[in-house]
Amino acid sequence: MNGTLDAEAIREPISQRDIARHFGVSHVTVSLALRHSRRVSASLSEEIRVYAEKVGYRSDPVLLALSAYRDRKRTGQVRGAIAWVNAWSKPGELRAHPEVERFWLGAFAAAGERRYRLEEFRLGSELSAERLHEVLETRDIRGLIVPPHVSSEGWNGFPWEKYAVVSFGRCCNGPRGHSVVPSAAANLLLAIRKLREAGHRRIGCLTGSSLLRQAGYCMMECLPMVKRGLPGDDDLAILDLTGVSGSKVSAKVRAWVRANELDAIVADDATTIEAIEVPHGVTMVTLAGAGSAGVDPGSEEIGRTAVQMLDSLMEERARGNRVLFREVAVEGTWRG
Repeated sequence: MNGTLDAEAIREPISQRDIARHFGVSHVTVSLALRHSRRVSASLSEEIRVYAEKVGYRSDPVLLALSAYRDRKRTGQVRGAIAWVNAWSKPGELRAHPEVERFWLGAFAAAGERRYRLEEFRLGSELSAERLHEVLETRDIRGLIVPPHVSSEGWNGFPWEKYAVVSFGRCCNGPRGHSVVPSAAANLLLAIRKLREAGHRRIGCLTGSSLLRQAGYCMMECLPMVKRGLPGDDDLAILDLTGVSGSKVSAKVRAWVRANELDAIVADDATTIEAIEVPHGVTMVTLAGAGSAGVDPGSEEIGRTAVQMLDSLMEERARGNRVLFREVAVEGTWRG
């Protein structure tokens, strides 16, 4: 090492004006192209973005923050829409799930505070993937929120890479992107701690094929970590009801309770225990389910956080496939 910096180390960062000179266009054209504006032809816009990536152009965070500040100061003006993409075959069933409805309410409120409109678009049942893309492009909607889904049939052919995407957990073979989820590990530990404080010592964990489990809010995945946080003599009996239906459910639960001499059960979702008659003397709590005793996963806050994350991505003009994705886990609270 000679104690001096080489030219590569000290060169000035690439600016939009540098890119503009390379293409023989104005810096305004470059700015519009980097923001995927329809005011620049698709071919030129793509060439500019590819070149910017090649030469290592990075947006100035100070200028981005100033632009966002000026935009927020324009009070009374709606900044645009955020798309809530519903690809359920029966789209009306999605928000019938109480936690998904709370996701929507939190996201709707947060969108309004940031002067966006949250609008539902029904992919598959009402709009083909091609038509949805046309509608979003025409209206210059670049931010998408994807709620939990049980099927990926409607996804085929939609160009997710052209949008900023935030989902609530995993998206059933849907787009890869950033996500906001309830913290399964923290919420399960909270439930066990509260039950132990109430004097329960024989605690079982009950799970099934709930919508939230399919989205990644799953106690089965976090149980090894949770067990490491418990006293050495504390064990957790586990019963997975996936694939069990009808009258067999209650019989299986009763046999499980007797065999393990349980005095309390933590269920992953209120929907898991809808058809179960709780054995006498056994306390039942859940990790999700409006109105049920147990953990409130903070679904409105999860919806709000999704919009905050999406707003940040849109301000950064970040979209498309990335190597790294953020996952934000929100801890719930006890509602007894």
